[in-house]
Amino acid sequence: MESLAVALQPYKDTVGLSAAVITVLQFFSGVFVVNDIRRKGSSEGFSAGPFLGGAVFSLLNVQFGQMLQDDAMIKVNLIGLGLNVVYVCAFYWYTLGPAKNKVWGQIGMAGAIAAGLLAYVQYEDPKVVEFRFGMILTVILLILVGMPLLGLGEILKN
Repeated sequence: MESLAVALQPYKDTVGLSAAVITVLQFFSGVFVVNDIRRKGSSEGFSAGPFLGGAVFSLLNVQFGQMLQDDAMIKVNLIGLGLNVVYVCAFYWYTLGPAKNKVWGQIGMAGAIAAGLLAYVQYEDPKVVEFRFGMILTVILLILVGMPLLGLGEILKN
């Protein structure tokens, strides 16, 4: 694995820029969901979970970027955070009546999770926090990627 890292070292900046551009483009995928919600005129049948998860994940990655002193990671995830906040606002805008309370509850839960993890980072031993927080972010990413699979049974029935 080290030989691959050594071989790619001259292309470090190009690989980093490519990763940043692709990640920012991926953040724009929420536009398609928001557009579907807009066309339907309601967020009924959609979940705010991916947008809230994206916002929390981006916020936590900004913190991780600060720990690693990686300016590119910070910039990319600030863009992701901003876009996901816009998506959550659009989702809320198209949420009807009493369902808005449920969205507020989900926002509160996402905020509590983010606050708890950010507090953990501040109080954990600096010698181990980088590795542990990286593992936590990996688990969160796997959960976010796997969330659509929860509805697979319903999709297969239809």
